[in-house]
Amino acid sequence: MLNNISIKTQIILVIGLLALLLVGIGAYSLRAIHEADAEIKIVVNDRLIPAEELGKIGNLMRDNIRLLQLGATHDPRLEESDLYDYPVTRET
Repeated sequence: MLNNISIKTQIILVIGLLALLLVGIGAYSLRAIHEADAEIKIVVNDRLIPAEELGKIGNLMRDNIRLLQLGATHDPRLEESDLYDYPVTRET
C-alpha cells in the first residue's frame, strides 16, 4: 500500500503522525502536572500548615514558661527573691 504513495506524501504523513503524537504527549503531561499540583496543595494544607501552627504553639509555651520562671524569681515567699532587686517590669 505504501509503495503506491510518493515519498513526499509518506514524509508528510510521518511528520503529521509525529506532530499528533507530540501534541498528545504534551496534553497528557499538562494534565499530569495539574494533578500533581493539586496533590501538593493537599499535602501543604494537611501537613505543613498544622506543623506551622504547632511551632507557634511551642513558641508561645516557651514564652509562658519563661515568664512564669521570671515571676517566680520575684515571689517574696521564695528565698531566691532576695537575689533579684530590680522590678518585674524590667523583664517584660
